[in-house]
Amino acid sequence: CTRLRRSASAGRAVLEAKAIEPGPRDRIAQGETRQSLWAAARTLSPIQYEALWLRYAEDMPIKEIAKVMGNSQVSVKVALCRARMRLAEKLQDMAAARKGGGKASLKETLALMKVEGV
Repeated sequence: CTRLRRSASAGRAVLEAKAIEPGPRDRIAQGETRQSLWAAARTLSPIQYEALWLRYAEDMPIKEIAKVMGNSQVSVKVALCRARMRLAEKLQDMAAARKGGGKASLKETLALMKVEGV
């Protein structure tokens, strides 16, 4: 997961450039994708799901997540890394089944995990 952190800043600029005021259809599609993403996340272990939710929906830093979950920061980082990897695998399998092989990048997946209005 270290490589994810290294490439996050480069990917963030690309995602921000793409996120210029989506139209109504794009917003609906993003909402549906976000719902599917969190539905897939619910199939993860309870610890992994809680860590993902606190990080991406509640936008909590690792230190706060560790306090809330009663774990060390290292165990939270491990849970997040494993959750991201398992979720990416599940989403790639779902995409392959629907579109015959289309894969979303992990960066795009993580960008969609932000829950608006929470």
